[in-house]
Amino acid sequence: MEIDLNTDLGEGCGTDEALLDLVSSANIACGWHAGSATAMRECVRWAVEKGVAIGAHPSFNDPENFGRKEMDLPPEEIYAGVLYQLGAQAAIVQAEGGRIAHVKPHGALYNQAAKSAEIADAICSAVLPQMLGLVFSDAGVGKAVAHVKTAYVNMDYRLVAVAVYVIGAWRFSRW
Repeated sequence: MEIDLNTDLGEGCGTDEALLDLVSSANIACGWHAGSATAMRECVRWAVEKGVAIGAHPSFNDPENFGRKEMDLPPEEIYAGVLYQLGAQAAIVQAEGGRIAHVKPHGALYNQAAKSAEIADAICSAVLPQMLGLVFSDAGVGKAVAHVKTAYVNMDYRLVAVAVYVIGAWRFSRW
C-alpha cells in the first residue's frame, strides 16, 4: 500500500518550505482564498526542488473568509474561475520546471461540489482539458463523486485523515 502524505501550502502559515520535507504531495493555493503569485511561485519552486508532487488548490474568490463562504454562482462562473486559477498556477509551475499532478478544490468550493453534480461538473470541465488528476476525499462527497466517476476517468478518490493540534490535544476532524 502506498500512502501519500499531503498538505495545503501557500496559505500564509509561514512553514511551507519545512512542511515539504515531510510530505509527498502538496495542494498549493491559487491565490483566491489565500496566498499570492509570489507565495505560489515559492511553494512551487520548493516542491520541485524537493520532488514533491504539485497540486493546484483553487477556491471561490473569497479571501475575507478564507474560501469557506458558500456562494451561489452559475456553473459557467465556477468553470471560468477554476480555469483562471489553474492557468495562473500552470504558468508558474512550467516556469519552475514542474508539472501539476492533481487538483484539490478548497473550502466551500469543495464542499459545494460534494453536494452538487453541476458544480462538480464545472470543476471537472476546467480540469479535464489539462489531463490533471482530480482529488475528492471521503468527507461527504456522495452523489457528486458518483457523477464524476461516470463522467471523467482521471479521478482519485482518497480517504483523507485530517488531524489538527489544538492547544494540548489532537483533534481528528474539522467536519
